[in-house]
Amino acid sequence: MSSPDWKFCPCCKGSLVAMAAGRLSCKTQDCGFEHWNNPTPVVAVIAETDDGIVLAHNRAWPPKVMAPITGFVDAHEDAADAARRELKEELGVDAQALELVGVYNFARMNQLIVAFHARIQPPITLGDELDAYRIVPIERVQGWDFGTGLPLRDLVERRQAVAR
Repeated sequence: MSSPDWKFCPCCKGSLVAMAAGRLSCKTQDCGFEHWNNPTPVVAVIAETDDGIVLAHNRAWPPKVMAPITGFVDAHEDAADAARRELKEELGVDAQALELVGVYNFARMNQLIVAFHARIQPPITLGDELDAYRIVPIERVQGWDFGTGLPLRDLVERRQAVAR
């Protein structure tokens, strides 16, 4: 993803110039402002009950699009703590066990996804951002080729490899 379409420095109002790797730099000699456009860290939580994987629908998404629980990592927050917080906020549950699935680049959204697998126990109570969920048996779960589909696919493939 490229840098924002800024034309002027937010500090001194001088002109900005595009540099390598999407970085913007102020042309004003004494300012020194640089925007690095680093990816935003987010967590994805693949929540699993005894019946399968929880996929949820965010109110802002198109109809029928469902995915694992996600959320931004707050400043100074540990990624595992962010995963636990998101489970509580979005599903109203606590993680009984939490393990790292992997770290994934989501370039289209300029995000770095830190993905976890969590065991949870219903009842599920949806938070304000969600309006639906379903529990899909693990053998029927399929990932996709971007974003949270990658860790979902990796988790399913690991399970299948262990089962062999």
